[in-house]
Amino acid sequence: MKSDSNGLYNTITIFFLVLTVIVFLCSLGMLVRVIQPPGLLAPHTPIVPTPNVLPSVTPTDTPSSTPTETQTPTPTRTVPPTRTPRPSLTPIPTSSS
Repeated sequence: MKSDSNGLYNTITIFFLVLTVIVFLCSLGMLVRVIQPPGLLAPHTPIVPTPNVLPSVTPTDTPSSTPTETQTPTPTRTVPPTRTPRPSLTPIPTSSS
């Protein structure tokens, strides 16, 4: 190895050592809860289930699953088909050699 390339390797080594220290400090900060973890690493919060509403005979203000009435669509005018012309007898070009 030449002495010229040693400076490059030393710079790369120092760069990765600094990155290692930064990752270590961020991990330590998340463990001690000084900084918040990213969204995908955040602890899962449980979803509170909604209570079931049992059917009763008495009328309630709870909406029912009865479908609502909608307007019937009005009939539209259908366009009559157009007359399609028949194909004509087109002469096939012949080669004139």
